[in-house]
Amino acid sequence: MSLDRDLSPQVETQSHYQVLGVPFDAPLDTIRKAWLLKIRSAHPDRYAEASAEVKDEMQRRSAVLNSAWTVLQDENRRLEYDLETGQRPARCSVCGLLGKLRRGARGGVVAACDECWVPQPRKSTTT
Repeated sequence: MSLDRDLSPQVETQSHYQVLGVPFDAPLDTIRKAWLLKIRSAHPDRYAEASAEVKDEMQRRSAVLNSAWTVLQDENRRLEYDLETGQRPARCSVCGLLGKLRRGARGGVVAACDECWVPQPRKSTTT
């Protein structure tokens, strides 16, 4: 049995969006369909008669796909992932240029480009 070509060997270095082959602004239905399609082709049970190396590779790919699905299916986790990686582009709320999502001083999410972004120092909770 041949290995699937739509999952490259470097899946661990790809973003969750790249692993599933969906755009950053994809709705949940699209993400779910992409995950189902890829997980079916990479599921270790499909390779029961294959060598141990192929089974291990399919288990690794399944784990990466499941990790991507787990993060992207939950809106809060997806937002945190986008904040941590800075990968999802967003329109700056000040000038309208392409920027990225950032965490504001009060913990909220702000869309800002590099020129408009002025990080606010967090207030200390100790008195």
